[in-house]
Amino acid sequence: MAFLELKGIGKIYASDGVVSVGIRSVDLAFERGELVAVTGASGSGKTTLLSVISGMDTYEEGELFIEGTPTSHYTELDRERYREKYISFVFQDYNVIESFTVLQNVELALLSITDPKARRRRALELIERVGLSNEAKQKASTLSGGQKQRTVIARALAKDSPILLCDEPTGNLDAKSAAEIVRLLAELSEDKLVIIVTHSLGELAEYATRHIRIYDGGVESDRPLAPKRSVNTAPEKDPERPSRLSSLRHSLTLGRTLLFARPRLSVFLSALLLVGMLAVFMLTSLCSDAGEVLTSPTMFTHIKGRVVVTTVEGKPIPETELAALAASLGASSYLSLDRLLDGTGNTATVMRDDAYASGSSGSDILYGPVGGIFYRNESMRTIYSLGYAYGEEIPKPDVGRRPENGREAMLSLPIGYRDFFGK
Repeated sequence: MAFLELKGIGKIYASDGVVSVGIRSVDLAFERGELVAVTGASGSGKTTLLSVISGMDTYEEGELFIEGTPTSHYTELDRERYREKYISFVFQDYNVIESFTVLQNVELALLSITDPKARRRRALELIERVGLSNEAKQKASTLSGGQKQRTVIARALAKDSPILLCDEPTGNLDAKSAAEIVRLLAELSEDKLVIIVTHSLGELAEYATRHIRIYDGGVESDRPLAPKRSVNTAPEKDPERPSRLSSLRHSLTLGRTLLFARPRLSVFLSALLLVGMLAVFMLTSLCSDAGEVLTSPTMFTHIKGRVVVTTVEGKPIPETELAALAASLGASSYLSLDRLLDGTGNTATVMRDDAYASGSSGSDILYGPVGGIFYRNESMRTIYSLGYAYGEEIPKPDVGRRPENGREAMLSLPIGYRDFFGK
């Protein structure tokens, strides 16, 4: 059983109605201890092959096995766990954090070590292994291309994955730096599977154990360059899933590192954030004050002599409480409104309309959600409604009672509203 095996792998890309083949019918098997050079012309499928092996890309044909386990059924979460367990990357464009030091860049990959001293000690060991001990406290922005690539390799080592994938790792380096990086990768391949995509085999010829050439999406040739090494093939252990507490700890560590990596920028952004928060607070306070001016809590104070009250919960106020409240306010009378006049539970809207009721000299109009208009004519002292007023010939109601005086009216609820209000 091969450590990593591809059987009939095919990858297809579709964009804007155009379908193109990334790789097709790829059959390859890899073991630990190999340094594999993958070459081919631009667009031949080298990077696509690397993306499929890494789990960054899915595949449409064939099967990829890792330690004998198929992966075609993997969900996005499964592929993420696969990458976490097996894969480390080294890219052509370095992918270092320029504002961090070499030490900070490497420590980011060691956040699983909770003890800060142990984490730093391990990071320094890895930095020493790639030959950057003297540059450990230098900002990545001040490093040469070769030093940045060494930093990336140290970070990949910190993850300690069994598969190291390198996409043109020496493409931006001079000949001397490229030779140093290749030699370092060869050392790492003693106990790992290292796959390097490159345009030319020349710089890898001395160290590569195998050469695969890709042409037009397929494997044109696959030939060994050195005998296979004997490496411990014990199955990889599943990495422990970080708990919420450890994830929070990692976030705080990263935040602290970011804060002190660029102190001037951090101070400026903090001040800017503070000013923004104060501005929002002041604007909100002003708007709130303006709203209170426009909506007085006593409501409808522009109607002389009237006070409208409601409960916070929107529930009807008991008759006894209304009577007591009217007495305490010195009111000569009160009018009780229930849910018929307000489907939301709050008091009905009260409006003044001097032109209503056939030219009467003033009437209070109350609009309710049932579509009715209820008003009191000041001269007649009678409430009119869509129902029946006191003094009319009123049939006996199914629910409730007939009006007993001129201050009462019986409201007749339309059938369409009975499902909501009841009878």
